[in-house]
Amino acid sequence: MGVFRREIDACADAAAILGAGHEPFDALANWVKRYAAFVATKRGLGKVLHPGDPVFDPLPVYFDQRLRPAVQGLLESEANAGQVRRDVNANDLLFAVAACACQPTAMALLMRSGWLPFWSTGFAFRPA
Repeated sequence: MGVFRREIDACADAAAILGAGHEPFDALANWVKRYAAFVATKRGLGKVLHPGDPVFDPLPVYFDQRLRPAVQGLLESEANAGQVRRDVNANDLLFAVAACACQPTAMALLMRSGWLPFWSTGFAFRPA
């Protein structure tokens, strides 16, 4: 469980580092790649987050407390720059990437082809 927490921390901390060192779109695109790689290596993530074993009960809360605010900060920076719609929230993005990452063929294609950042542009701001 300690290793899993460290990996969550590293993924969450990367959001602040990327946000400080990149333009908002690039920071979010790079973070999405990192998060997707993290989730893709955790084939049993759903079972760990909802295991029924009390030992693992704190993990879903920890996952949410660390990752949701990290990605929400990136989304807000991008929204403030006019690069993402304001109705996109961290839960939507975390779920969408995780759902895709749980499909090895789809994620491999997105990662290998370089399409992952472009896939996330579906969240992009489009003036009415």
